[in-house]
This record gives sequence, structure tokens and C-alpha cells, in this order.
Amino acid sequence: ISQAATITYLGVEKDVVNFTPFGKKGFWFPGFSCPTYSFEAPTNFSEYNGLESWTGPLKHISKWELKQYINRSFSQDGPCSTICGDLNYNEIILPNGVNGTSGIIVDPAAAENSNNSVNRIMLNNDTPTTFVLGIVVDNSNMEHSPVNTIKARGEHFDESVEPDISPQPGMDGFNGIADIYRFQYDEFVSDLGAYCLINT
Repeated sequence: ISQAATITYLGVEKDVVNFTPFGKKGFWFPGFSCPTYSFEAPTNFSEYNGLESWTGPLKHISKWELKQYINRSFSQDGPCSTICGDLNYNEIILPNGVNGTSGIIVDPAAAENSNNSVNRIMLNNDTPTTFVLGIVVDNSNMEHSPVNTIKARGEHFDESVEPDISPQPGMDGFNGIADIYRFQYDEFVSDLGAYCLINT
């Protein structure tokens, strides 16, 4: 009998531009090192994909790809898109040591936390018993900040799993230097349909 899956908020690491201590089990950054400014670009535009086999792959689709809609990684309600190439965004060091200008995913439908911006990050059959999901915010020059709530969620054996705490940073929680909100997932195993969601 499998144990109940849980999500625990671990806290926030403030003012992080060097991510080498994080992402040891895989990572993904949108709009990384765009050569020119891009707005409303596809969610996989200039992505840096460092995911490992136990999660993903992320499914980037457009609204008209109805056959793939159920497996979408990012919400199409807005739809979600990438902004990158803005030299006012943080210069960061990825977990593998690569340097570049960061980008962001924007969800126009997420006002007042009304939408799951990330619909599903699939978890595969070699998912670790425990892993940490890090959500990076505040890297975009005080623009598009999720000031109300940052919530990491999940689904396991067709049941919704909510975190014990969903931080509410408010405007005072942002200063234009990247923060990483960390959530620990436990026992999201033995279910090939399990996945993570992010509500911002």
C-alpha cells in the first residue's frame, strides 16, 4: 500500500542569481539568453531544458492543437507565453554553471490566482520518493510579479494534493532580484499519471 502523497512548503531563498546549489535532479528555465527582446513567444522559446528522465517532457502546444490539449504543460487560457531578451532581467547562473539573461513565463489569465499557469509537469516511473520543486520569481525588473499567492500543487492517483502552506509574498516580497520558492514533494510514486501543477 502506497503512502499518502504530500507537498510541504520549505521556504524561500531570497536574492538568488547563482542557481548552482539547486536543480541537482533536473531543471528548466524559460527564455534563457534570448539574442533579442521577445514578447508573447511560445513557452518553449529559447528554453534551457535540463530535465531528467523522471519528469516531463514538458508539452508545449498552441490552442489549436486540440488532440494534445489534455497533456499541455502550460495554460492556454491566456495563453501562457515567454518574455525574454530584456537586459533589465536578471543575469543568472544555471545549476550546471551556464551564464545568461533570464526570461519568464507570463499567464494573462492568472489575475487574482484564478488559474493554474502550469497545468502539468508529468512524473514518470523513476520519480524519486522525495524531490523539491523550486519556483523562480522576481527576476523580471519588478514586472509580472505573482504578488498574491505562489502555490505548488499535485495530482496522485486522480486525487488533488495541496501544499501545507501557500506563501503570499505581497509587493513587499519583491525587489527585482530572483527568489526561489521551494516545495518538497513526498511519495509521488507508483502512479504513471501523477503530475505537478503551479498556481500563481
